[in-house]
Amino acid sequence: MYNRVRSLRNLQSSLLISSNGLGVANHLREWEESFEK
Repeated sequence: MYNRVRSLRNLQSSLLISSNGLGVANHLREWEESFEK
């Protein structure tokens, strides 16, 4: 039971990290586009 909870926590944190990474990538792309204008 404890292992299942721990794996769920790991999955949750990895999802948070990946979604955060995507947000950073989008932000960088917008930043580059604003520089080009």
